[in-house]
Amino acid sequence: MTPKGFGFLTNLRELEIGPFSDEGDSSIDELDWTGLIMISYSSSSTLRQLTLVGSPHIESLPDQLQYLTSLTCLSLQGFGGIEALPDWLGNLAYLEWLELWKCKKLRYLPSVDAMRRLTKLRYLRVNICPLLKERCNLQSGPEWPKISHIPERRIV
Repeated sequence: MTPKGFGFLTNLRELEIGPFSDEGDSSIDELDWTGLIMISYSSSSTLRQLTLVGSPHIESLPDQLQYLTSLTCLSLQGFGGIEALPDWLGNLAYLEWLELWKCKKLRYLPSVDAMRRLTKLRYLRVNICPLLKERCNLQSGPEWPKISHIPERRIV
């Protein structure tokens, strides 16, 4: 069987995909994730950094992301319609760096249990996510217990 799409990129370390449109050929639902998932399951997987640039109306992350378990850095930008990050994010066991940019409706991180499974997560950056910023407040934010164990946090 010949790999499709990204499967030929066996030495891929960093990848930025997007911006996605809300419909048509450049929608997030039209992306063939098969090759990326194959790379991730390879014993010599090199894909470490992934940036996804969404659109203001995308309301969920692609479920296929949960299979990219070799990622150490994940940046989600412009997913303006997402209100909550899925619990399967906790399956990205090697994740060290998580950035969330311009996710204006984002209010909820994954559950406390899912966030605690990210034992290697050392850096969280939240930028232009006003609802999440408010909920991550050290004094009274309901999301604070989910991120209090992360050594470096930048929430602006």
